[in-house]
Amino acid sequence: VLAGMFGRRIMGINNRTFGFILDLFECIIQRCFGYTTKPVRQLYAIVQHELRDSNNRKVVLIAHSQGAIIASLVVDRLIASETTANLRKFELYTFASWANHMHGETDFARIEHFVNERDYATQTGILAYQPAVLPGNRYDGKIYINQAGIGHLLNMHYLSGTFVAGG
Repeated sequence: VLAGMFGRRIMGINNRTFGFILDLFECIIQRCFGYTTKPVRQLYAIVQHELRDSNNRKVVLIAHSQGAIIASLVVDRLIASETTANLRKFELYTFASWANHMHGETDFARIEHFVNERDYATQTGILAYQPAVLPGNRYDGKIYINQAGIGHLLNMHYLSGTFVAGG
C-alpha cells in the first residue's frame, strides 16, 4: 500500500507478533529499558547502510506504534554513530507513536509525528511525553494532532483518505 501511495520502493522490517499480552510486554521492555530486539538491530543496520551510501540523497523511515519505539532506539544509535552529513539525509515520520522519546531534531532533515488524539496507544505514548515530563523524554520534531482522530490502525485510521494509492 505504501509503495503505491508514495510511488517508490519500500522496504519493510517484520516485527513478529507473539500475541497481544507478550507484544505489550515487549513494548514496555523496549520503551522503558531500551532493549534492542532483532528488528531494532536489523533496522539499524539497514538505515546505517543506506545513510552511508553516497548515491542516496535521502533516507526515509516510516514507523507505526511499536515501530516508533524501535525507531527511537535506532535514532539513538544513529546519533551516536553517524556523521552530521549522513544524519542530514535522514527523515523520520511516525504514526501512533508509542515511544517515550524521539531525539534528533537538530541533526536530521525532518522528523514529523502524526497522532490521533483518541488513539489508545498515543495517550500513553507521544501524548503522555509531550511536552517532556522527565529529562530525556523529549519528542523532537513537529507533532500533528488530529483532534477528531479515533483509532490506532495505520491504513484504516491514519492513512485512509490521506493519499490516493497510485495517484
